[in-house]
Amino acid sequence: MPEPYLLKHFIAVAETRSFTRAAAALNSSQPVVSRSIKRLEEIVGTPLLRRTTRSLSLTAAGEAFLGEVRMAVDQIALATETARRIGRGPRAKLRVAACPSVDPLLFASGVQEFRGQWPDVELELKPMFGLHQAQALLSAEIDIGIRHCSAPEQSPDLNFAYLAREAPMVVVPAIWQLGLRRARLEDFRETRWIFPDRAVAPQEYDRLLQLCRKSGFVPNIVATAANNAESTLLLSTGFGAMFALRSESGYDPIRGYDFIEIEDFINEYRDIYLTWAGGASSGIIVDFVDRVAPSCSQPVRTRNLSLSTNFAFVPTALAACLSIGEMIPFSY
Repeated sequence: MPEPYLLKHFIAVAETRSFTRAAAALNSSQPVVSRSIKRLEEIVGTPLLRRTTRSLSLTAAGEAFLGEVRMAVDQIALATETARRIGRGPRAKLRVAACPSVDPLLFASGVQEFRGQWPDVELELKPMFGLHQAQALLSAEIDIGIRHCSAPEQSPDLNFAYLAREAPMVVVPAIWQLGLRRARLEDFRETRWIFPDRAVAPQEYDRLLQLCRKSGFVPNIVATAANNAESTLLLSTGFGAMFALRSESGYDPIRGYDFIEIEDFINEYRDIYLTWAGGASSGIIVDFVDRVAPSCSQPVRTRNLSLSTNFAFVPTALAACLSIGEMIPFSY
């Protein structure tokens, strides 16, 4: 049976159609590669290459042999890695849950860095609303949570690392061409609104209605949405405006939507934190936190956070962040 290195040399020659180029790709020399091919043909018992003074090509036997050899080499590599993995013992696992309302772009690059540094760690990512994350952390169902928090100091059993801050917005279809960057909520008294389906989210519907009334108007509700797909369709086709949150992360505006800051709540935000159980600070967890939230200093608060009372009611059917071009549920 041919030794693996002979097979690799043959594949390189077959792919480059040159002994010289194959030798360079293999970090070897042309004579060594030539001897490997000669030895391989002796073992197989038939010519695999057709050589002329100007070209090099595969014989019919060589073409058939190449396809089989590629699969054999890949299988050997897979078997080798499997054996190494078993020899190292069970893989470590890191279970991370992110609130669906948190923009994944806020932590995507950190996750990629972590995976590059810890290739043997099985990283499990799943959505989980913030209200469920605290209990899941304390019961060891997950290792790290990514969620909105207004008062992390009130959870002494958990550790918190600040990640980012989100500001309340009104999101409108770009086709409206309002040209606004900032406005008061009362400026939208004549705006068509998309509200949550009251049958699905009655409390959220009523609270949104109350907010508009406090700003001096009854909203002109032209459509309701029971899920994210309906919200996306209604907003993108210009049916109306919605309440939303958008992270202050410097991302370019998403084509098709305009975000307008609400002056009434310009100093009120929702902060995003990484959370993990106090007694579970392993090296893997610490490194994940350091890579996802490196040197993120928490901003100075000019006012007490009150989004838990002002904007926590924005319904699941509405958008929390459109930075990745799709609706993400806004929910704690």
